[in-house]
Amino acid sequence: MVLRLQTSLTGEQTPDAERQETRKAQKAKAKDGLGKAEEVLLPLLEELAEKKPEDLAVILGDDLTRHVKVIGKLYSRVPLVRNLLSKAQGIQRAMEADFNRQGAGGPEGG
Repeated sequence: MVLRLQTSLTGEQTPDAERQETRKAQKAKAKDGLGKAEEVLLPLLEELAEKKPEDLAVILGDDLTRHVKVIGKLYSRVPLVRNLLSKAQGIQRAMEADFNRQGAGGPEGG
């Protein structure tokens, strides 16, 4: 039933076993990556944000330039990824609304 719902929402045919496994692997990888960001990156950023610049200069020492570059890369990617996720969320909502309209007695009603 859930697979049918998912298939109906995307308008695709039922994916074959290989495609389902690929999707599962991609979902697990994304979930794991976002989990790591929540567990490691956010607390680190919060900890750094509480420091004074003078303290960071001493603590990070020679690595400060590298850290500035890494944070710069993250900073430049965040709006792009947020926008992409927001668009995906909008598409998902539109597909759900379309599915609900069709299921609530629409032209193809049910």
